[in-house]
Amino acid sequence: MIIEQAIQNQLLNNAGVAALVGTNIFYDGTVPQDTAAPYINLAKISAPRDYTHDGASGLVDSRFQFSIFSTQYTQNKLIAAAIAGALSGFRGVMGGAGGVTVGRCFYEDETDLGKEPQTLFYHLAVDYKIGYNE
Repeated sequence: MIIEQAIQNQLLNNAGVAALVGTNIFYDGTVPQDTAAPYINLAKISAPRDYTHDGASGLVDSRFQFSIFSTQYTQNKLIAAAIAGALSGFRGVMGGAGGVTVGRCFYEDETDLGKEPQTLFYHLAVDYKIGYNE
């Protein structure tokens, strides 16, 4: 399982997140055109690898951005809080059986991007640093 799938599974299996967005969590960069808000679009922003004198250690310290879209500003904040409940401080196997071993998951940043002019959805971007074994 790739890390994006593990994160998606972690969020889908969290009651707080699922109650707010259902199954509308995407990671492949394409949100179906007819997707109703609210939804989350996950993107890997960076993925530096750790190296030792012996070569690659297999550890990755990635930055992920969760773009949250909804019709209400306050709903974005509730979804961000639910994501924090599912991810912040997580350590262990993420994503269930066959998942990815995560050593750390920390909230990093949040950017309010306002209302999208084309969709009229509010956009909130929340960043997490996730250290995992590749």
